[in-house]
Amino acid sequence: MSVFLSIVALSCLGELAPQTTSSSSVATSTHTRSSTIVEPVEWPLFGFTRTGTPSFDIPINRSRRVEKWINHFQYRGKKRFRRWMARASKMAPLYYEILRKAELPLDTLFLSMIESGFYSRALSWASAAGLWQFMPRTGVRFGLEYSPWLDERLNKAKATQAAAAYLKYLYKYFGDWHLAWAAYNAGEARIRRGLRRSRTSDFWSLSETRHIPRETREYVPKLIAAAIVSKAPHRFGIEPPDYLDAETFETVTVTTAVSLKVIAEACGEDIELSEIQELNPELYRGITPPGRHYEVKVPRYWARDCESRLAEVPISERWTYRFHRNKDSRSIDDVAKKYQTTAQAILAHNKITKGQFSKFEAMVIPIPLIKDRDVPVEKLRMPLTRMGLYTPDSPPVRIHRVRRGDSLWKIARRYRVSLKKLKRWNGIYKTRYLRIGERIVIRGRSR
Repeated sequence: MSVFLSIVALSCLGELAPQTTSSSSVATSTHTRSSTIVEPVEWPLFGFTRTGTPSFDIPINRSRRVEKWINHFQYRGKKRFRRWMARASKMAPLYYEILRKAELPLDTLFLSMIESGFYSRALSWASAAGLWQFMPRTGVRFGLEYSPWLDERLNKAKATQAAAAYLKYLYKYFGDWHLAWAAYNAGEARIRRGLRRSRTSDFWSLSETRHIPRETREYVPKLIAAAIVSKAPHRFGIEPPDYLDAETFETVTVTTAVSLKVIAEACGEDIELSEIQELNPELYRGITPPGRHYEVKVPRYWARDCESRLAEVPISERWTYRFHRNKDSRSIDDVAKKYQTTAQAILAHNKITKGQFSKFEAMVIPIPLIKDRDVPVEKLRMPLTRMGLYTPDSPPVRIHRVRRGDSLWKIARRYRVSLKKLKRWNGIYKTRYLRIGERIVIRGRSR
């Protein structure tokens, strides 16, 4: 069986337009180059200025809390804030294009800044992920795929489109940008309830009450402060960073599950795996989804080499993949037989021993590419919870910072682990009070 590949040259905006591919099983190639990069209204940000007065298209309020955050970015948080500013120019072309199409303020970009610092792999303690920090359930609500192979909350373009749709909905509901941003952080139901209980229709009045979380009371001022400082950093004693260039890439379309490592090797020695991973953060297992066409982004001008070298690899030496849920406690030999592969291949891919196999809830199964058509692709859903399946590629530990009202029992329940294990992991052998801000280690589970 041959793997179908097609190439399209794109800027960072190219994935917004869906590509169509032939259903033919014969390897073909199309190569279209485009040097179009959508520039921001002003470089590096809309309304940026070195000497004059910056302009904004969002409502600005210089309240006491806003001034507090401006002070934070000037001093204590300056180093981190300069990193955020450097990444802003990398994401601005993509954001501006999508925000214009959605007819939203261009300065909505700063919501992503305070959510993730423009880091596409950002993951919060509550498992919100990506540039716009979607929770799994909210992401699915706005059309983002969340599967054993894909987490589109990490896809830069698709997550931005989903955030634009969500913010447009919130603004239409509340009729006020400050309330819409607060609802993005806390949820529309909580803001609606807070407004009713406080008998106000204004965020700033609501923020003086206890009807919304402290984080939300600070969220809107932090966003406004980030916009103010970013557009005139010299005014606040901040030397502008070396702004990053926007991403440019081409796509290689594959028709079955392929490892990003194989694609990186096919691109040549000058391309690192980390470059492919940075362009495709949504492929969090480093493998494209099986049983479907998928456009893998590769550095610009490298797609043709990648395609030709992939085609040169003998089919007998290629692997494809499936995702296995270990619901019925099958032995590894039974699982290998089901997927027409070997136990040795399963253990080697997942870097585990035979004795560890039964400890995991799920794992990736490597299959010889020649068997791809013989092994059906199961449609599996990922749990839309804070903690998901325990797999060999799960991060080994998570850190929970104790908040007011937390207890070991509540933390254990939240992360779906036993109280006994939680105590052992943290060396807690006697009953004691937890300290606010204390770090509690949770091992094993991640998604």
